[in-house]
Amino acid sequence: AVAGLDDAERDALARSYINQNIAYYPFIGANQLAIDARTQGSTFRVTLTYDNSHSVIYSLPGFVPLPGRTIVRSATIQRGGY
Repeated sequence: AVAGLDDAERDALARSYINQNIAYYPFIGANQLAIDARTQGSTFRVTLTYDNSHSVIYSLPGFVPLPGRTIVRSATIQRGGY
C-alpha cells in the first residue's frame, strides 16, 4: 500500500521525499529532473524524467557508445488491497 489519504497528498509525499534526498546525488541537477506522480487505476505511479544532455560525457569524443540524453524511471505501488 502507499501512504497518503488522497492523490494530492500522495503526490506531495513523493515530491517531498525526492526533493529532500536529491542533494545526496551530486551529479544530478534538480533543475533537470521532472517528477510525475499520479494514480493509474488501482496503482500509484511515480515517474522521474532526467535531462542528462548537460553531462560532460557528451562533450567527449565518441570512443564508446553513449546512453540516451533523457533517462526515465518509474515505480508503481499498489493502492491498498491484496
